[in-house]
Amino acid sequence: MLANIQGLRWFAALSVVVFHAHLTIAFYTLQPMNLRAEAAGVDVFFVISGFIMVHTTRSGNVSPPQFWAHRAIRVVPLYWVATLAAMAIFATGILRASILPFDAGDAITSFLFIPHLRHELWLPILPVGWTLIFEVYFYFLFGLALYLRNQTAAVAALAAFFLSTWAFGQITNILPAPVAFLTHLITIEFAAGCVLGLIWQATENIRIPAPRLIGGGAIAAGVLLIIAFDSTGLPLWDIVDLRAILWGGPAVMIVAGALVLERAGIRFTSAFIALLGAASYAIYLVHVVALELVIVPALAFIPNLSGPSLVIMAIQAIAAAGIANVAPTIRARYTNVRRSNA
Repeated sequence: MLANIQGLRWFAALSVVVFHAHLTIAFYTLQPMNLRAEAAGVDVFFVISGFIMVHTTRSGNVSPPQFWAHRAIRVVPLYWVATLAAMAIFATGILRASILPFDAGDAITSFLFIPHLRHELWLPILPVGWTLIFEVYFYFLFGLALYLRNQTAAVAALAAFFLSTWAFGQITNILPAPVAFLTHLITIEFAAGCVLGLIWQATENIRIPAPRLIGGGAIAAGVLLIIAFDSTGLPLWDIVDLRAILWGGPAVMIVAGALVLERAGIRFTSAFIALLGAASYAIYLVHVVALELVIVPALAFIPNLSGPSLVIMAIQAIAAAGIANVAPTIRARYTNVRRSNA
């Protein structure tokens, strides 16, 4: 995995963690949320996902069944475990903000990644699972596109499909609600990431002038635009089509900027950041519940939790969430080092 993409996955996860920390604190203290731009970490994730799919299948030797099997192994087991853990903790009665009441039908749709309206929200039992529903949908379609045996044609077909289904959903009301949910324009962020993957390959031997200025400028501009659009008061943090434009566009700029710096040799060199990037999926899955388990006791001692305390809570949740994924990696690397020195 490219160093800057790994690092960016970590910072995107951190951004979402801080956003949900804000939400959790607001739920228990009734403090207003003045900034929701951190939620755009999801949009960065979607763009990265599209890029990675193209980057990892560039050899053309990956068949659709192989692709689907690899994605299922990577995504499904940990999501199911995190969902089961959330359900078990909810049963104890100590979760009020992160998990909504559920029934057997909710469990079935959640485990099968089926969009399902619960409590007037399109959220599975594990709330962050709404993004996994889109991810799995994208993986299914990307796998189908691999049958074209040409990445450019596959990406073009995906982009055309996402745009046409969105347009169809806008002009008609005949789609079942779960299907209509999947036609949100936010899916175009995956296609945009795929395009970045194609550009990355096509420019492999091209020297980019002033990479620090271009790459760093693109990242800074993307972050500033996300914050600026959030300050308009539009509900971009929710699943709305406008988000794909006003946050999706800057997310593409951020990922593109990171790639420009990578191509110029300006990259994250910290092994710890790389490990956190590898743990980003585990962090993302369990951080909402972990935050509530950390913040609720803390509020008993810090009633006006905010500012630096918020950062502390986020870091604690990240540490707890990443242990399961990071520890085996560290152990494996330590074992390899010992073997090589034997």
